[in-house]
Amino acid sequence: MEHLSNSPLATNFICDLLKIIDKSMLVIEAEDRARAATLKSEFDKLMRKCDNDRSYYTAKADRPPAEISTALQPETVPRDLSIQALDAISRASVTIPTRLKK
Repeated sequence: MEHLSNSPLATNFICDLLKIIDKSMLVIEAEDRARAATLKSEFDKLMRKCDNDRSYYTAKADRPPAEISTALQPETVPRDLSIQALDAISRASVTIPTRLKK
């Protein structure tokens, strides 16, 4: 997300869209995520901005990129599951591969 918002090709539309995705959709707890009606309203606002100003979605962003959460960035997620996580999964009778084949 951060990479996309910092791209020299990012438009104000892209920055606003990424902010909605980050703050309203990529939320771990389901009850904290935005509901469909709220998202539709937010997307409708973006569409109105696009309809009213072509540069909103074609020109480079004219402001600093929106703050993007790093909570879900790949570098913060360990590549392998910890021993404790594997133990908890095995006790829950769930089968998962410990390594993916390349």
